[in-house]
Amino acid sequence: MSAANKVTNPGFPVPAFVVLIPFGPIPTSANPQLAIDQKLMEGKLTVSAEWITPAMAVEILTNYNSHNRKLTKRRWEKLLSKFQRGKYRFNGETVVFDENGILVDGQHRIQAIAEGEEAVLLLVIREVLSEVFSTHGQAGVRTQADVLSVSDSKNVAIRRTALVWHHKLLTSIDSVQAPNIDNEVIQEYEDRTPKIKESAQYAFESKDVCDIPSGVLALLHFMVMEADPIEGEKFLSKFVQGLMVSSGSWEEILRTKCRTMLSGDAPSMGNVDLVRKILAYTFEAFNNSRNEKPTKVTSKTGKVTDVKFKYTGKEKTFPKLNPAE
Repeated sequence: MSAANKVTNPGFPVPAFVVLIPFGPIPTSANPQLAIDQKLMEGKLTVSAEWITPAMAVEILTNYNSHNRKLTKRRWEKLLSKFQRGKYRFNGETVVFDENGILVDGQHRIQAIAEGEEAVLLLVIREVLSEVFSTHGQAGVRTQADVLSVSDSKNVAIRRTALVWHHKLLTSIDSVQAPNIDNEVIQEYEDRTPKIKESAQYAFESKDVCDIPSGVLALLHFMVMEADPIEGEKFLSKFVQGLMVSSGSWEEILRTKCRTMLSGDAPSMGNVDLVRKILAYTFEAFNNSRNEKPTKVTSKTGKVTDVKFKYTGKEKTFPKLNPAE
């Protein structure tokens, strides 16, 4: 049954012989989300076996490949070699386009065809829901950077670091392992915290004046600004940028503390203890600064001593961003 006239956003190419994929009745034991997916795609999802020429492949890559991860040259070169040696077989692996005609799976095969001289027979699926891009490659490798780059290709690594630590802070900070979340969760977190992108840009622009890793700095910026935008901006300009920072202030004390901790090897996402301390000391300093807590105390005998950070790294609880008093 021809379904070419039912394809609303066909992409490229669209032969006349694409056929609708029939769906069976939804069983009572069906996963609810998959049942919703079926209802959304019924009467739209198509399949066809198509000869993709090099010219067609170039067109797809040029105009219909905005959502994919960065190409790996070794992968498409290996495929091209198989094409040229006649070793590639039509085995049912699919090339997938979403309902907007955008290529969401199969770009390495398409790239290999574009680099070659022969048409290749591929199984093509069209009209898959664009919203499920983050779940593609469930049986393979699609990194979190791949997922996040769909909505915005800027500062992807910084955003990812900030998001995984944000997730960790909202769940548990006690793990001895670096935090990790799956692709769907990280996309959900960014959708719920869109200002993370602004914080990532702030961290990127501050990388030459601040020793804190950009992803962690993006998280600090996001959480501080979320807690108190006015006081947060003042605090960060002093702590991060070093602008008009007063001697003996919480901002100066924190700058010195972080500089000492970060001396030596560059910190990594896996250095959980170091990241915990940076977050904890920053939260303490911000709380104390905006509540005008003194940095020094005078004993009854008149002895003046510095106020120390309460967090030692051994606590099971973690400092919170407290409201201004």
